[in-house]
Amino acid sequence: TVQCGATGTKANNCVVFGGNRHFQIDGDSRDIKFFGIRFVGALITSIDALGTSAANAQFVDCDWTEGVGPQQILIDGGEDFEDPSTLVSMTVELTNCLFKENSNTDSIVKNIGGALILNTTLLEENEAEEGIILVSGNGVISLSGNCFVSNVVEADQAIVVIGQDSTVILAENNFGRGNSVGETNSCVGILDEGQEICDNFDATECVPYDLSPTGSPTEIPSFLPSQLPTVAPINGTQGPSNGPEPTPTPTGSEPSDPPTGIGSPSPTFGCFSRWDQLSLAILRACAMGAGGVFILCPDTVFDVDEYPDPLVTPITVHSSDITVQCGSNGARSNNCVISGGVTQFKLRNTIIGVEFKGLIFEKSRGMSIFAG
Repeated sequence: TVQCGATGTKANNCVVFGGNRHFQIDGDSRDIKFFGIRFVGALITSIDALGTSAANAQFVDCDWTEGVGPQQILIDGGEDFEDPSTLVSMTVELTNCLFKENSNTDSIVKNIGGALILNTTLLEENEAEEGIILVSGNGVISLSGNCFVSNVVEADQAIVVIGQDSTVILAENNFGRGNSVGETNSCVGILDEGQEICDNFDATECVPYDLSPTGSPTEIPSFLPSQLPTVAPINGTQGPSNGPEPTPTPTGSEPSDPPTGIGSPSPTFGCFSRWDQLSLAILRACAMGAGGVFILCPDTVFDVDEYPDPLVTPITVHSSDITVQCGSNGARSNNCVISGGVTQFKLRNTIIGVEFKGLIFEKSRGMSIFAG
């Protein structure tokens, strides 16, 4: 059992962040349990569920956010599918979980020859090429009380795709809203290829989630680990002990007090001379919903092309009251240059009070600022 804190809830904020894969389950592993874990930013697959049909794992109150790669969860025992009446892969059960803002080249969850049980789970604002959930190889799936909101599937398939050789054992009280499938939206529900039918989601409300009019859950924020690199606030209060040392302030250019005119209680951080530290500090502030003023060191050129990691570039702002400014007074004459890259900053969600002051944006090969 892997759990967050004594109570095993994600409110305790235990985050597994970055890397290619987070956990791999092999062999006949039984009764594997995860409680309250937040999985963020997997580059390939967060959970490789590669056990045999004797294996099983349960995830309760867990989050998967901002992941890329083929999928977030892969169920695949790696066996041949000779007997259509027998599972060859393990069973994975997800209850009260969240998948949000993942962008995967295949699917969000893929089940090949196993059993996937999905209960009261929210899948929101995810993007995938083939389907949000794919089942194949004599796999089975049970869907009960789930919510599919504002997901995008590139192919002309469906939100949930059940292969001709696979089976839906239960599909009830599932809610869908604002989902998009290919160019035709031919099936924005569950496509059973064997039965050649599309079953639209049947629930009229998303239970137990309270969704805002824009489709965002009001009680499920996206969190990042508290130990991400940061710098000390300008007023001298030291950050976490495992964060990097603050960048020395150029002599005579930065005062020791927060810049005037910046509204309290947003904390002030700076000065930043590295793009990756700025990106991770902003992500952390957004995750905590506290806002902040992030001051760039004067006479600094940030070469975005030096930081191709998708966890760092573009810098994503998805919370209100974030200010990024050049020097203590936010003047262009302080010469803070953001150079290169395809997209330099991305603005997401419904946010207000986001400001950029005195920055020079140059040589973007796409959209310097993407708001969507």
